[in-house]
Amino acid sequence: MWLWLSISGFSRPIERRRCETFSSRLAELEAADTQVLGVSMDNPFANRVFADQNGVTFPLLSDSGGKVIREYGIYKEYDQFRTKIPAAHRAT
Repeated sequence: MWLWLSISGFSRPIERRRCETFSSRLAELEAADTQVLGVSMDNPFANRVFADQNGVTFPLLSDSGGKVIREYGIYKEYDQFRTKIPAAHRAT
């Protein structure tokens, strides 16, 4: 089984906390035959820097064009200062 962690952007504090939570429970999830994958609209370089700085050991995948989150129907945009900010709709 896969656990897909959809992330708006790893630089946000809430996303760092989510990754910390999954990292701390990674052995438990893997024992239940579950692979954790992080997916964000950040580029691969940003994902690598984030993983290195925060000790994330599960794969962080880049969907910088938003194709995957559109296919899953979770793409949305925020209006901020007259600028459209692309993001993934988050459900908890």
